[in-house]
Order: sequence, then structure tokens, then C-alpha cells
Amino acid sequence: MVFMTERKDRRGRKVPVFLVQAYQRHAAYVPVKGTASPMDPALQDYWDRQRGWKGHYAYGHNRLKYAIGFRQSWRCPVCGDDLLDGDPVDTHHLVRVVDGGTDHPSNLEMRHEACHYNDHWLDDASICA
Repeated sequence: MVFMTERKDRRGRKVPVFLVQAYQRHAAYVPVKGTASPMDPALQDYWDRQRGWKGHYAYGHNRLKYAIGFRQSWRCPVCGDDLLDGDPVDTHHLVRVVDGGTDHPSNLEMRHEACHYNDHWLDDASICA
């Protein structure tokens, strides 16, 4: 069974849209070498490329988040772990908007949700002390 609908493209022409096509975009799988271990320092370049592919599949549709993640080599700047390890990810302003920061990519970074909240909690706790 295939689910389908029609929509108009940029030129106003009707084009079919299939559910299978929408699903395949997120169903990409990058095979890993049989004995490759992320703990092996000799394979660091290999695992960096794997993170790049995972980032492309996870955020290829969102140019801003893809650019930020790519700039960070898909690593959380707080804990240093892989951003694409399955944990929720937040976008963090380096300079708060309240303090004059903007939504420009140079003022943004991606962090694990837990790292983001913990970092803000530590900032707030130091104010109260």
C-alpha cells in the first residue's frame, strides 16, 4: 500500500508526493566497518566522517542547524560527546538575546539538552550565591 497526495511545486505544477519518499529521507543508514571501534584513536578520522554523515541525515533539511553542527564537528561543546548520540539537542545563544545577542549563526551553538540546562542552572546558581 502506498500513500500519496499531490501538491504544487514552485512553478505551480502538480507533483505527486509519496509517503515512502518522505520516510526514506530519515531512514538512511551508514554502515560501519566490521571491527571499527569509536574508542580506537587510530580511527578518529573515520568516526569524524561517520558523524558528518549522521549530521547530514539528521539536519540536512535545516541549513542553520546543519551549519552550526558542522562547525562544531558534531560534538557538544559542554561535554565533548557526540551530538548525534540520540539525546535531545538544543540551540544555545552564546550572548543572550536580552544582553544584545542575535540569532546570527556566529552567536549560536548546539548542545545536548541536559548540558544546556545544567549550564544555565550553574549560571543561575552563581548569581544567587
